Amino acid sequence: AAGARPGRKRAAPPSKGGGKRPRRDSRSRSSSAARDTDSGVDAHASGEMNPRDAEASREPKSRMTIASLVGGDAEAAARVAAIWHAAVDADACHVCGAGASDRWGDDDEIVFCDGCDVQVHLSCYGLKRVPKGKWLCQGCEDGVHPGDVAAGEVGTCALCPQPGGALAVLDPPSHWDVAWETPGTHAHVSCASCLPEVFVWKDVPGRETRGAVVDMSFVKAPRINLSCSLCKQEGACTQCAMRKCFATFHPLCARGAGFATERHLSQDGRHLWFCRTHSGERWGEKRREAAGMGIPGNAGDKRDKRSSKKKASKKFPTKEKAEEEKANVGTTGTAELNVEAAAVAANAAGPDASDAATRGDAEGAETAVQTEA
Repeated sequence: AAGARPGRKRAAPPSKGGGKRPRRDSRSRSSSAARDTDSGVDAHASGEMNPRDAEASREPKSRMTIASLVGGDAEAAARVAAIWHAAVDADACHVCGAGASDRWGDDDEIVFCDGCDVQVHLSCYGLKRVPKGKWLCQGCEDGVHPGDVAAGEVGTCALCPQPGGALAVLDPPSHWDVAWETPGTHAHVSCASCLPEVFVWKDVPGRETRGAVVDMSFVKAPRINLSCSLCKQEGACTQCAMRKCFATFHPLCARGAGFATERHLSQDGRHLWFCRTHSGERWGEKRREAAGMGIPGNAGDKRDKRSSKKKASKKFPTKEKAEEEKANVGTTGTAELNVEAAAVAANAAGPDASDAATRGDAEGAETAVQTEA
């Protein structure tokens, strides 16, 4: 596409015909299937592919490397690999980046995949209970190789090029041709959970121990072509959740960098990430406000309450206050008028009386007037 960097492919939109554009390897797959059917060969019976590995058959024969993704720049490849290593090696939930099992509730737990050893919170991955016996994440269950950063490989996620991680199945599959040549069948739950136009279905019947299903069919080119401020690679980046901050990054890059995260109190529990600046301790209260939560009892809340009460009393005085002012209007008004009259007389009488009136002493002013007379 015009404006694309040398050696890189921009995400291509679907065709204008209304349907999803077939992927590059669809013709070869259908042709192969037709030849097998015509020759009476059953692919499943021959051992070439079993039903469990059907989704994995869409993976490219040769996986793209990090070096090829960055155009052969060895220094850039090493930098990107270091950032991605940090995300994979973190001893925490792969979706939210929190290490405590009760981060999102006392009844939450962290479970480990027996295939790839990835760890996730039950609530983050969409599990309703702790699986009994051996448990495989969706990627391992489907036989999908998520990519190995130690081997310099890119990932399988349709939203970002990071290897490894907790994958969920895409329904429908992705129609985007991206720079890292994903098969488009799976995506990181961590990526999907941060994007408002991506739906993470965690209540699908029959999937209580299998995890969520992701729908990214509403993702547009401006999102998929964003560039991460950390690894400098394209992908569906999220934005710092602090108001008026426009820093963009892959959720897993933010996880590897140790950025702060919160889960929104509403919005179906959407995960929010904050940039390096807004991950500081002094921004803790603002992060919770961005997530729809407040901190009751702190100085800021008390100050806001006092301010709101003061404004309310000015605009809408209470009934008791109004009656009290009405009862005092006679005495208070008479005293004020007496002081004002004495002050006028004192000014006319001389400086001694004026000084007394200035102090608000009506009796002293009257005495001074009589003395002067």
